[in-house]
Amino acid sequence: PPAMLALHGVHVLKELAGLLEEIRAVEVPADREAMAAVFSSLVVKLSKKRADTSDELTEKRIRKGLSTELFFAKASELALRWGAIDEALGRSQVPPPVIHTGDVRDLVHIVGPSAFDLVLTSPPYGGTYDYHAQHALRLAWLGLSDRALAEAEIGSRRALDGAAAWDRQVRGILGEIAAVLRPTGRAALVLGDAEIGGRRVHALSQLRALAPRAGLELVAAASAERLDWRGHEPREEHVVLFRRAR
Repeated sequence: PPAMLALHGVHVLKELAGLLEEIRAVEVPADREAMAAVFSSLVVKLSKKRADTSDELTEKRIRKGLSTELFFAKASELALRWGAIDEALGRSQVPPPVIHTGDVRDLVHIVGPSAFDLVLTSPPYGGTYDYHAQHALRLAWLGLSDRALAEAEIGSRRALDGAAAWDRQVRGILGEIAAVLRPTGRAALVLGDAEIGGRRVHALSQLRALAPRAGLELVAAASAERLDWRGHEPREEHVVLFRRAR
């Protein structure tokens, strides 16, 4: 699309297109998908976007051949890491992971109740990022539909119409997490302070208030200050451990 053409230098555009055609020709589906994931991790880095979370464009000096070199290096690293995991664990002893795609607020219908001993997640940071926009370039290159993400993204700046709406979204997340935990299970969340309508929402205070109503009990929490690069007052990022309420 014309909007995407402006994001890459001509030689980079041609090189990325060539790589993608080579990936699509790989016959083994698992290998093809792994290479597509590696490719998607480089698309923004090789574009004129300043960063994943910024719409600002900047000129980058990307020489011919660099796109292919970066792809080869990252694919090789992935293969080495997977090989190390197989060697350490033994392929026959570890069942393959099962991956589902869906809305966390519908988690019980996807995986069933009391399914897990541990839920480990980094929820979206309310009003801080628009993940739909952040991944638009990757989705376009890979030909993936953005409809579900555009319609159901949680915590996006474009869709939140106030702190009450953010509370409803977080309560929905917590309720589903509680429902899929086993009685002795634990849930660990990484969550940063939100910014809704120009007002800072302290994430740990929000979780303390919402968790009991969602069926979760706070076990422990740790917080660290993070700089706000927009010049606002620093915000905090939190690691919070929950168990099912008794």
